[in-house]
Amino acid sequence: MTELETERLTLRKGRTAPPTQAELKADYHRYVTGFADPDVTFAQYQDVILGSYYKDREGGPFGYYTIYPKGSDRWIGHCPLIARLCTPAEVARFRPDGNSVAPYQTLEVEIGWALIMEARGQGFATEAARALLDYGFRTLRVQRIVAFTERENSASIRVMERLGMVVDQRSDTEQVVGSIENSAISSANQ
Repeated sequence: MTELETERLTLRKGRTAPPTQAELKADYHRYVTGFADPDVTFAQYQDVILGSYYKDREGGPFGYYTIYPKGSDRWIGHCPLIARLCTPAEVARFRPDGNSVAPYQTLEVEIGWALIMEARGQGFATEAARALLDYGFRTLRVQRIVAFTERENSASIRVMERLGMVVDQRSDTEQVVGSIENSAISSANQ
């Protein structure tokens, strides 16, 4: 099992028993595409997001990283690093020239983050995501990592900015896209 450490956190690859509904509070899934509906039950959310959504994306080094405070076994969130097929329109949004390189879907690496209520506002999402960006760039030699969030999710947009991502907030789309290039690979290709 892959384990990454930061100053305050331990990230362990793989899912563990998720927090209870009380720990998550009702707003945990409010920004997850397709789950903004308050009638979606926690069980449905778990089944789709923590189950089937990540099931096919956990091969090799990619997958679901559970976030723990260092020295604790208490789950406070997750930070997935997954391989994702992106449409040409999505690819164009995180290329500096604004153009897609191909008329077909391409494989990109996506990062995400979500924390329980009591863990928010303390820099944990940025710290966990930074550790996974470093792992993706230095160890996996990924060329680019992208993130997606709902337009209303200002906290996640701020995390993207703190990570140094180029953030595209075009008003003609539902989601905000952040992207960051691996500077070691980008400079070697120039």
